[in-house]
Amino acid sequence: MTVNGQAASLSGNNWSYNLGLAANNTTTVTIVATDNVGRTTTQTRYLFYDSANPTLSVTAPSGNISVTSSSYTVRGTASDASGIASVTVNGTSVGLSSGSFSRAITLSTGNNTITVVAKDKAGRTT
Repeated sequence: MTVNGQAASLSGNNWSYNLGLAANNTTTVTIVATDNVGRTTTQTRYLFYDSANPTLSVTAPSGNISVTSSSYTVRGTASDASGIASVTVNGTSVGLSSGSFSRAITLSTGNNTITVVAKDKAGRTT
């Protein structure tokens, strides 16, 4: 059994190999199994090691603001090298279009907190 041309550790029918992965990069892994008469089977997999949280930018509101209407649209962008799995505004899922999102919310009289969370496909959040 080899992984990327290097011998893997075998224990019965199980094998292991310590593979170093470059951060935020795709690594090709080629596994070759050879039986006792020399027949081989090859499997290739692609691993992406995501070491960074997604990038999230809220463009509206751009900071602490005062408004005169109870309806307000939150806008922004989200991106990540491994892809964005979800974006939520105040716990409600919103769709992405070319990395941009918008969500209409209803404000209460007084101070309001708006929470926006982006989650990438590796499960990291911002």
